[in-house]
Amino acid sequence: DAVARSLSSESSIKLLADHIVMVCGAAGGLNITLKTLLNPGEEVIVFAPFFVEYLFYSENHGGKTVTVPTHKDFSPNFGAFREALSPKTKAVIINSPNNPTGVVYPRETLEKLASILQQHTSNTGNPVYLISDDPYKKIVFDGVTTSNVLGLYENSIYITSHSKDLAIPGERIGYVAVNPKCSDGENLMSGLIF
Repeated sequence: DAVARSLSSESSIKLLADHIVMVCGAAGGLNITLKTLLNPGEEVIVFAPFFVEYLFYSENHGGKTVTVPTHKDFSPNFGAFREALSPKTKAVIINSPNNPTGVVYPRETLEKLASILQQHTSNTGNPVYLISDDPYKKIVFDGVTTSNVLGLYENSIYITSHSKDLAIPGERIGYVAVNPKCSDGENLMSGLIF
């Protein structure tokens, strides 16, 4: 929705529609995304504490999960994050509101994360994908707002399901949206579909 609002022409909206794949819930979306992205031994960074199944999703496809500590308020520790980045880093998984802490990353935090990833990609020549796993995004209260990574970072992938926000966990309805500006978007979409 953030990207759709920023796109004004019909051709741009069609481009966004061409970068969405319906999936069997967020777990299905994460698995096909990591299957498409990872080569054996490549790394996926997560901030602790995290949804424990991220470990399995990475391992399912030959990846290695790298855990980065957070501060006492569960905000990302960017110093530790910079140290964790390596030439083998392929993706970073975040979710906001976070499972299990409930922390919502403010826009400034996501912008800082995007800036660090852009610099790392520039330094190494290897794109790092920011995967936002957001099944809780619509379940916020008291004026709290959430930002969408698609509007903040070109190599971003947004994954969600409606298990939580529509209270239909058994239906397993979700989608993966790839930023139309993603550096390898066409190959990524082909991998997600096939």
